Amino acid sequence: MLYLTAPDRATALRIARRLLDDRLIACANVFEAQSIYRWEGRTVRAREAVAVMKTSAGRVRAALHAAKRLHPDRVPCVVAYRMAAGDPDYLAWVNAETRAPPSRRTRRRRASGRRPRSSRT
Repeated sequence: MLYLTAPDRATALRIARRLLDDRLIACANVFEAQSIYRWEGRTVRAREAVAVMKTSAGRVRAALHAAKRLHPDRVPCVVAYRMAAGDPDYLAWVNAETRAPPSRRTRRRRASGRRPRSSRT
């Protein structure tokens, strides 16, 4: 699971949508928050947006990297938390939604009934 803060709701939604479209996350909850933090020696209070995004263990690194790349802040808050447990059906759905779709080549082979060639021939 990823936790991300963004300067506003539109930015959080834009990042979440991109990760969703790239199948790096299965879903996101975006809400507004009041934050307080220390930055460059000053205490800052700010309105921000939070995105809680569900992903599979195998997609965490790619999702973190993509979220950081898409984020406008120099040092964005984007962290991952391990989902220790959950409803098995929900977790299966998250895994299915974050599985990379088969390539076009694999889909064509499956449709034709052909098996992939062995690389040892």
